[in-house]
Amino acid sequence: MIDHFYSAGILVHFALLFYAAGFLIRDELWLRTLVLVGTFFYIAYYYFVSAVPLWDAILASSILALVNMVLIGVIIRERTLLAMSSHEAGLYSVFCTLTPGQFRRLLRHGCWRTAAKPEVLTEIEKPVNCLYYVVSGEIDLEMDSGAGTLDGEKFIGEIAFILGTNASATVTARPGAVYVEWDVTDIRRMMKRSLAFENAMIALFNVDMARKVATSNNDKDRISGEPQTSLKRLANASTMSRKQEYAIKRV
Repeated sequence: MIDHFYSAGILVHFALLFYAAGFLIRDELWLRTLVLVGTFFYIAYYYFVSAVPLWDAILASSILALVNMVLIGVIIRERTLLAMSSHEAGLYSVFCTLTPGQFRRLLRHGCWRTAAKPEVLTEIEKPVNCLYYVVSGEIDLEMDSGAGTLDGEKFIGEIAFILGTNASATVTARPGAVYVEWDVTDIRRMMKRSLAFENAMIALFNVDMARKVATSNNDKDRISGEPQTSLKRLANASTMSRKQEYAIKRV
């Protein structure tokens, strides 16, 4: 019995220990990490158990370990800001409802742009084909209830995107404004594929709308008319839209 603890057989027990511990944990990253360690013990066992290493078993286990390591890397990338540029990481701090992985997938479909001249993003009562997020700079806003200038850090076109309607305002990015542009078709496709991503985007739009309503009073000196009231109406429309979507899903 004592000799067994000094033989290659003890490696199988260590492998079993790590496998069992991994399968008892619900977190996928820890599960895969523990199973990977167990696989290394199995590889060591196959190497030392006989005078001639069991190369077929070693090769099979090594392939499984490699696949597991790749997926561990994918999970780490999904959960962290590793390999993000400074401006991407800065933008992620605003997209607080998305996971890093969801944010990366969203950015893959977006285009960073800097306005060299006044760029019309949306036109009132016209279809919205792109969704925008103004990272920095100023935008000119024209609505039925008024017009004026606003700072960036806002979504543009999200209400039309949520409700499937035409633009409620004409928005023009001033020269030097930095914004990200997405084709609405790409975002709808991503939302259709993943309920988690859809819920995160709806929550993000509501957070953005809440910020617009909260800051509307600060912008009242820069805006003529009553766009603040319009913003509140749009926020109510956004909330009603989400309730309608959930009601449809429940049916």
